[in-house]
Amino acid sequence: MNRFELFIERNKQREWYYGAGGLSSNPNVTMLYVRRYDKLGWDFGKGGVSINPNVTVKCINRTIKTKQWHWGSRGMSSNPGVTLELLDKFRNRPWDFSQNGLSSNPGITPEFVDDTRDKGWFWGSGGLSSNPFVRIPFVKRHFRKQFHFGAGGLSKNPSITPAVIDRHIPDPRENLIHWGLDGLSSNPSMTPGFITKHIEKPWHWGSLGLSRHPNATQSFIEANLDKDWHWGTYGISSNPRVTPEFIEKHRDEAWDFGAKGLSSNPAMATREGIQYMLDTPDNGWHFGVGGLSFNQALTPELITEFKEEIPWFYGARGLSSIPLSIDLVERNANAGWDFGKRGISSNPCVY
Repeated sequence: MNRFELFIERNKQREWYYGAGGLSSNPNVTMLYVRRYDKLGWDFGKGGVSINPNVTVKCINRTIKTKQWHWGSRGMSSNPGVTLELLDKFRNRPWDFSQNGLSSNPGITPEFVDDTRDKGWFWGSGGLSSNPFVRIPFVKRHFRKQFHFGAGGLSKNPSITPAVIDRHIPDPRENLIHWGLDGLSSNPSMTPGFITKHIEKPWHWGSLGLSRHPNATQSFIEANLDKDWHWGTYGISSNPRVTPEFIEKHRDEAWDFGAKGLSSNPAMATREGIQYMLDTPDNGWHFGVGGLSFNQALTPELITEFKEEIPWFYGARGLSSIPLSIDLVERNANAGWDFGKRGISSNPCVY
């Protein structure tokens, strides 16, 4: 058994959820464990074991006649562990090649698509055009296919980098590229240098765009204060580059200090950031559900260090739903952990 499975063993009295969306699909659970406890409430169907990346050909062969495997969307077709071997072995099963299935599956490879090009792949937005495995050689090989270069497609795909654009998208075809929201402005591969080089383009500076872009540094923001920045929810308040010093320097801006803004911003999950929260209580920080307790960058050390000062929320959308240390849980066994479907049972990062 792995560390997570031993953790389950030591805490069998807890209200674990074994079904779809819980332990059945949790990547910390192996097929050996599922087999060992076959009588528990495993769900092999949609959203369950069928989407667990630990599924193997051997496991399916053994249970193909006794379990209800789901081959479509949110099942085997969406399983990031799917392989050519699996697809070939079970080629007659109802695989879903659409944007809701294999076409958006991050586990597929160019070779996978090349070897199954006669299938009903979806090349547009939400499908292969948005799949991060796509590279320019693949696009060139299949250029006659219906790739979507615009919003939600290749323009937003992180594999489309500044170097790729400068090298492969010359001026006559630049209208293929979408610069705004859900395009390059939302593409995490864009850099301040590239944006500055093309500053005249129709970038989306606001909410969900460059304002919260992970590469929009403090110096870049300050060098372009004349732009239409959004300081609140899903804007600079969600930008992982901010610091307490930067917030104080621009204190008069419309910051969102709440659950959807700075309180859940990974940049604040530092000793300096949490101390700043404690020193500025009038800002309206949110420590509970969906706020600091749900901050994905929290560490066991920080949670322990500020245990007396911060009213941590231990349930779902709180500490039970962030990357979680087993040692932390067991040291605080009587805290209000949620072991159910929305809590630790579905948490993919328990170590």
